Amino acid sequence: DYVEVGNLEDGKYHPLTFEWNAAEQTFNLTLDGKQLFKDTSIPENELVGQQVYFGFTAATGLYSNLHKVRRISVSK
Repeated sequence: DYVEVGNLEDGKYHPLTFEWNAAEQTFNLTLDGKQLFKDTSIPENELVGQQVYFGFTAATGLYSNLHKVRRISVSK
């Protein structure tokens, strides 16, 4: 699913939390303390083994811009 989060281009870091519940195959996502997804189910046929992949993306159209991510931590 796609969620519009607005313009994050303010020179500040924005806390993002991705919580995966493997037993229930759901995830929660928050950005700047705001819940974007809650208990979102991922269809079983889209899961591969025991691994979950996540990432970030950004775009500027025809222009260039600096996109940075920091302090990524993963726990079981």
